Amino acid sequence: MKKPFEYLSDFPIPDAFLPNRLRTLLEPISPTSRQVVEVTSRFEVDIHGPDRECVHMLMAVVVANDDHEMTPLLDEAGYGVVAFSVPFFDKKGSSRIFSPSVSGHEYIVASWGNGSFYTYNLAEKVWMALGLSPRCVGNESQRVVYDDLSLPEFSVAEGEISNEFYWRASRNISWKMSNEYLRKYLWMRGAHGVRVFYYQKLLPDVSELRDLMQGKSHTAIKPKGGWYELDIREHQNGLLIQVWATVNAVSPELSPEQSADGVIWPDIADPMTHARADALVERNVVFLNDKFLQRYEQSDFYDTTPVNGHDRWWCSPSYRGQWGFSDCVRVGRNLIRVPMRDLYKPKPDREILHAHGFAMAAADVAHFDLLEEHIVSKVQRLLDQLLDLGDNLCAIAAIVGIQKTATDLVGFSRAEVRANGWLAYPQLSRLAQVAPLDMSQQAFLARCKSLHEISQCVPDGFLKSLLEKAGCARATVKQLGGLKLLESLLNIVERLNANEELRDAFQSEVEPEGWRSRNAAMAPLFLNNDLRIADAHETIGETLQTLRKLGFDTANLNDGYGRALDSVTDGIIDGFSRINHAIVDLLSR
Repeated sequence: MKKPFEYLSDFPIPDAFLPNRLRTLLEPISPTSRQVVEVTSRFEVDIHGPDRECVHMLMAVVVANDDHEMTPLLDEAGYGVVAFSVPFFDKKGSSRIFSPSVSGHEYIVASWGNGSFYTYNLAEKVWMALGLSPRCVGNESQRVVYDDLSLPEFSVAEGEISNEFYWRASRNISWKMSNEYLRKYLWMRGAHGVRVFYYQKLLPDVSELRDLMQGKSHTAIKPKGGWYELDIREHQNGLLIQVWATVNAVSPELSPEQSADGVIWPDIADPMTHARADALVERNVVFLNDKFLQRYEQSDFYDTTPVNGHDRWWCSPSYRGQWGFSDCVRVGRNLIRVPMRDLYKPKPDREILHAHGFAMAAADVAHFDLLEEHIVSKVQRLLDQLLDLGDNLCAIAAIVGIQKTATDLVGFSRAEVRANGWLAYPQLSRLAQVAPLDMSQQAFLARCKSLHEISQCVPDGFLKSLLEKAGCARATVKQLGGLKLLESLLNIVERLNANEELRDAFQSEVEPEGWRSRNAAMAPLFLNNDLRIADAHETIGETLQTLRKLGFDTANLNDGYGRALDSVTDGIIDGFSRINHAIVDLLSR
């Protein structure tokens, strides 16, 4: 079997004196490499100074019978673009012969320039053959990014759209592509990805380079029918090298496919395959750490809305109706239980392998409390209290002649939740995202901010109207904000309950006694507001002090802020529960 051509060893400059960028241009890309491959570049730095370096490179698609065949030097190595300048047409229909190419070969990136302006984009054949979709990044970037939305796989290829040249380039250009997708395209075409480039660099004047010059001040090395031309000349107390070359960098060989067949799962003796999983009759269960969900929760491309059914919370990520997990049930605070058969139901293998990375052995699961409440359940309990609050506020408002709907007051509809769960309220799904025990302080404070935003759902104007109807001075009420208004309402209702007053007593011309007092039941909501402020100012000391006021032992923060979030969320739920119970007691009389 013929060995691959060794470009580095065939190049005359010793490896020890090769600039890193030139070495990279001369090195082929391995099929197993996970790196992205640069397929076009226009790089210039300090172009007239001592640190000068310049690269103009494009990638041609060269069909070859021999996988190890060398490609001769192509003319485009001197231009760095597929098409240079605009062809001259003087007759109707004369452009029919215009067919841009790299010396007759196809290309990965369509590039055009005229010395002043340069434009780049992924070749039509490439993105159409691979089924890629573009998205633009504007402002100062002016980039195009191509995604494979069928999987999805993002940033398969990307690069700058254009630059200008007026004495110097306005920006450097770099187009990169996934090694896996590039090889897939080359494999389909039966062709090599060949770097066609020009390189320039000012190097120190050393004897190893002088030996190549054979005593001359300037020399050009160009093997007959070879793949490169090397120019070395004296310049500014150094040696200026210029290289024109073609390198077969990427072979038409597919990258190793990611396969879920043959994977060993915890506590399952034999390797699992799609066929074996599909044939399973027994309900072989796999436990996953719920961090498995983070990849999907952090992208709007996926649906990760929790669903409640039969007293279970299902959390099965899916992608735009094309594929999805199924039968993923939350168990305990941070576990997901899913049958092996469902894991292997039709979906990209890379998604199954992603789940495999979070699989847990039975010995590890034994340390978890499978009955401990998880974050989704807590958010549902909070929603239940808010729905009750909306109904209760409507009822107490009706006593004083104010007509409102519960949805107007709390922003959530009980009928909508009953019919469609959380689908209409994405803020609930965001609040219920994975809350690991080792949660960072920043993530904890961000979640507290979201809790505060939902807690501030009742309009201030409505609460002020209620308080005025209850006899509170308008001038004083006017100065109060959301949480203080709720606290005042709670004080009034609890005072009426303590005196066993009837519901009609809520409306009064007399200012209620102690209505502006602090109420311990509301403390968690006020303290969470302090945490929201701490997030804005990034003050660690204030965060710790606030948590101590909540009664949380900050020594537990050594392992993360997950338990702190539990404590804050429970406190807020209890606060709303206290308000609801007080109003229900009043309305019952």
